[in-house]
Amino acid sequence: MTDRIAVSAVILSFAVLCTAHLAIAAGLLRRSPRWRALVGLVALPLAPYWAARERMWLRAAFWCAGLIGYVIARVAAS
Repeated sequence: MTDRIAVSAVILSFAVLCTAHLAIAAGLLRRSPRWRALVGLVALPLAPYWAARERMWLRAAFWCAGLIGYVIARVAAS
């Protein structure tokens, strides 16, 4: 039972991280300069930084929470 919870936590936190990352990229694509959306997709730490600079606070917070949750879930699962 605990293995299922650990795997579920890893999957859920990774899904939050990926969804927030794509939402940040979409938001950056709507703002100029648009090249930041493409760079943000490849260089992961730049996405929440640029999101915070563009006042996309909620997206940046979900990205950080997803990353922290993913790390914690991976450590707990191992």
